[in-house]
Amino acid sequence: MRLPILAAVLGVAAGGLAAAQDEAPRPGVYGDWAVECDNGLACTAIGFTANPGEEIGAHLYLTRGAAAGDAPRVEIGLGWSEVPQGLKDGDTVRVSVDGPSALAFDATIRRGPESYDAPELMFPPARRDAFLAAVTSGTRITLSHAGANFGTISLKGSSAALRWMDDRQRRAGGVTALVARGPRPASAVPAPPPLPVVRLAPPVSQAESTTRSASSFRSRISVASRRPSLSPAVPTEVTRAGSGRQAEGWGSRPWVAK
Repeated sequence: MRLPILAAVLGVAAGGLAAAQDEAPRPGVYGDWAVECDNGLACTAIGFTANPGEEIGAHLYLTRGAAAGDAPRVEIGLGWSEVPQGLKDGDTVRVSVDGPSALAFDATIRRGPESYDAPELMFPPARRDAFLAAVTSGTRITLSHAGANFGTISLKGSSAALRWMDDRQRRAGGVTALVARGPRPASAVPAPPPLPVVRLAPPVSQAESTTRSASSFRSRISVASRRPSLSPAVPTEVTRAGSGRQAEGWGSRPWVAK
């Protein structure tokens, strides 16, 4: 369910790597990951489970602002059907990433304030950099509790998605990049573009609005009253030529204005 919906939201085809007009790769779906940026270049990447059912299961949610000093924020969301019974706020879940930079750590469960909020894993900030390095080189994230696995997140496409984010935010080749790292200093990252300003029209009071509506209505009635009607004329008495008697028929004007 989630990939077609997300692809529609982003307005792109899955796996599209073609260059856009600004020479940046197009946003879209890369493997089991999707990425997009807003017009202020704040970006979001999401990684999903490899074979989802009808609901979104475990997923990794990474956001980053466009400023040079903006650090990535990482969250792990859990699907309701995947959470083992008995787990509650404050309990720990083991997060394991395979691959050449494999690592494992404990994360704490947190539920939102609403009863319908799906639980999330509080990510230890000290583990962020090592975790992101493992994410871009591994194949999956595994979630477990009490020795039993209950959720996975695919890392297929994670490197391409985060590389697109680096490029879009002009971090590629610099020390702040997530994947495309290089020697360029953080000061080389350009400032975020200014957001467009939407100016609201002045408010109109209810009384003024009612007066305008009434005036417009009266104006339309006045115009309509001057417009010819397509209703036929009322039958009139006419004299048939040469007959000397009266006969009923239509008047000389076939259509009259009411």
